[in-house]
Amino acid sequence: MLTKRPALVVLSSTFTTGAAIRSNLQYDAVKSFKPVAMLAKGPLLVTVPVASPFKTIGDLVAYAKANPGKLNYGTSGSGSINHFATELFSDAAGIKIVHVPYKGMGPATNDLLGGQIDILVASAPSILSQVKSGRVRALAVTTATRSPVAPELPSLEQSGYKGSASELWWGVLAAAGTPQPIVDRLNMEINKIVESPQMKEFFLREGAEPAPMKSAEFAAFIAAEIERWKKVAKAADIKAE
Repeated sequence: MLTKRPALVVLSSTFTTGAAIRSNLQYDAVKSFKPVAMLAKGPLLVTVPVASPFKTIGDLVAYAKANPGKLNYGTSGSGSINHFATELFSDAAGIKIVHVPYKGMGPATNDLLGGQIDILVASAPSILSQVKSGRVRALAVTTATRSPVAPELPSLEQSGYKGSASELWWGVLAAAGTPQPIVDRLNMEINKIVESPQMKEFFLREGAEPAPMKSAEFAAFIAAEIERWKKVAKAADIKAE
């Protein structure tokens, strides 16, 4: 006799940003799923064109404070994680910068390279190669502390912009009715895998680091993230495209 296997889905931090701004979802982001395990997390990088006069995050903030609304920043679209992260940073820094939404990171990165936009907060996989090749200058990471993905960069929090920390994350969810013993077993096995040397090396190459959690911790994290992003969306008037 065959037994029904629990349905699993791998998703990212866009799950919580989407839930924060979309009222027409066909599911409840908290009640319709049972979080199993977080896989990894990684920083976004605050970047500027290589010809930019800003050499540090302090330089950028000082100019933006003295010239409100004169700097702009690109994103992969309204309501994207880099949109949220940039608004969180600008609020913490007390600056006003103008949002320029693009349809994806490719066009936004191209315009950063060409100097058409002043700032781009981007994921490590999408921008780090440009930083390492010297085509883009990175000023900071968005995580609470320095990241092993780019250890030479200060974090926004450590630079004095309290409440600005944000990061990308990836995790596994199961259907809401999945029995807890199955969730616990999956959590244990997944945590073993993500903490293995091979997976640590893989994640680092991809701009992330392992982030094992108990299923209950992951559930609380997701619920808190959705509420946090709802507040940011309301304050910055972020709406879904």
